[in-house]
Amino acid sequence: MPSACLPATAALDPERKSRSLMNARCYVAKYLAILVAINGARDVEMGFARWNEVRLMRRILLGVTLAPFAVALIAVAALIVNDQLDKRTGRSFQRIQLGATEMAVVALMGKPDTVRPCGDNLWWGGDADYLGKNDGRCVTEARYEYFLSAWAVGYSADHDVVSKYHYFSE
Repeated sequence: MPSACLPATAALDPERKSRSLMNARCYVAKYLAILVAINGARDVEMGFARWNEVRLMRRILLGVTLAPFAVALIAVAALIVNDQLDKRTGRSFQRIQLGATEMAVVALMGKPDTVRPCGDNLWWGGDADYLGKNDGRCVTEARYEYFLSAWAVGYSADHDVVSKYHYFSE
């Protein structure tokens, strides 16, 4: 421990950062020596324990404060990724032609998330393109599902495309 600490103005000099730190340690050491002389070592140890409690509480408070922001950031990132994947699937969906094979669609869009029986109606793209009732032409429907939308492609018994539909907010 140095015998003499630097004056306060020298400690604040930005050119002397390392000396500033040494100076701060010097003053802390002197303060602790005075506390030990006045109150005894037991009180000084209790002071350190209290200081550690305060540091712990600050860390907990910081964690509790930052946690909602971290969760929100992760949620926003997940929504952005989902949106980009949905748009990419939409672009592939637009390139599907009537009568294309199931293998061609899988090569274009990837493996579907679910496969289920077709519904009662046939569509080509959206609500404006109604093809009529399903008279047995559509047997299975492959779905590519995202957070607020799904892309469906209907196949005949011969595994050829007979319908496609974009679902919103199902």
